[in-house]
Amino acid sequence: NSLAEACNIASDKIYDWTTHKWISTGTKSAVLFISTELMPEELQTCLLAHISGIDEDRIVEWKDITEEEDRILEESAIVVKESVLLGEYMPDFTIVSIEEKISEYVINNNITHCFFDYINDSPSLYSYYIQKTGVRLQTHQILFLFSASLKQLANKYSIYLGSATQMSSNWKDEKDANALKGSKAIAEKADGGILG
Repeated sequence: NSLAEACNIASDKIYDWTTHKWISTGTKSAVLFISTELMPEELQTCLLAHISGIDEDRIVEWKDITEEEDRILEESAIVVKESVLLGEYMPDFTIVSIEEKISEYVINNNITHCFFDYINDSPSLYSYYIQKTGVRLQTHQILFLFSASLKQLANKYSIYLGSATQMSSNWKDEKDANALKGSKAIAEKADGGILG
């Protein structure tokens, strides 16, 4: 969802199979998408699928792709290339490395939006908070502090900063922040959110 939202902001059109026409998504704005798990090559197929409206699995397998779909995929690749969607792959991060990256893109690319996919722990994050606090914090404390820091970055740079987190194993039984994996306190720093 974050990647689709970033794509809609960074590009100016997507294909609509109902009308068989390109439809406007508005004007382009520079967006930084920080991936913690997916490599850039993996994101490209997601982007093509979103812009073209063709199922990602069919693109990957090149399953029953029609001539029209092939043409639309070629045009979608041009839309992706002409977009102002910028990406970084950061599997091991701290709040310092995230801030440095966001600052770099604010200064050099004038980003207005950033998506951090997704709030989770990393070895460097644990080390960072041990050095900063002098104690070994629990996962829920680290995720809360990290969420608070992301909120501060959004305010500091006056950008929209969207993120997500995983759901707990009992998410079907929970209808509130208890459904969040690792720390329900993450929700305290969000301006808005969706469970699903």
